Amino acid sequence: AGSTHEGEEEIILQVYRRLSSCNPNLRLLLAPRHLERVESVMATVRSSGLIPVRRSMCTGKPLRQNEVIVLDTIGELAKLYALATIAFVGGSLIQRGGHNIMEPILHGVPVLFGPYVDNFRPHAELLLREKVGFQVKDGNELAEVAQKLLTSEPLRRTIAWQAEQLLARHRGAAEKVANAIAELISHS
Repeated sequence: AGSTHEGEEEIILQVYRRLSSCNPNLRLLLAPRHLERVESVMATVRSSGLIPVRRSMCTGKPLRQNEVIVLDTIGELAKLYALATIAFVGGSLIQRGGHNIMEPILHGVPVLFGPYVDNFRPHAELLLREKVGFQVKDGNELAEVAQKLLTSEPLRRTIAWQAEQLLARHRGAAEKVANAIAELISHS
C-alpha cells in the first residue's frame, strides 16, 4: 500500500487482517506518503494488534504474518511495487485526490485505488477501461477485489499482459509531446 495518508492505514490494516486469515503467506508493506508520519503509522500498526517493522531495519529474515513493513526510506517504492502481487495506491480512500496509480502498472502489478482520484482522473479512467486497475469505494470492497486478485494467478497474468500492451501503445508519448512543442515554438 503506497503513498498512504492518515485515515487510510487503519482501513488497509483491517483489510490485511481479514485477508491474511485466508492467505497465510500474505504480507503487507505500508508506505506513508510523508516520511514524517512513519512514527504515527508504526503506532497505528501497533494499535491494530500487528507488529511494525521499519524497512530500514529489515534483516532479510522472512516476515511473520503479524508483522507489517513500514517504508521509512526514500526512493524505494517503485522497486517495491515491482515485487508486489497486488498494490493499493493511497490518497484515494480519503479526499486527497490520489497519487500516481501508474507506478504499479509499469511492473504489471494490478493496482487498486479508492474513489478520490481527481489528481489522476485520466489515468484512472484509462486503467479502468483497460481492466488493469480497480476502483473500490471502501475497505469492504478493497478486501473483496484484493481477495479475487490474490486467489487468481491466471487473472493476475492476464492483467500483467494487458498492462504491457497498454504501455506499449503509449510508449514514446513524451517524445511526441516534445516534438509537438518544438514544432509550435519554431512556428512562433
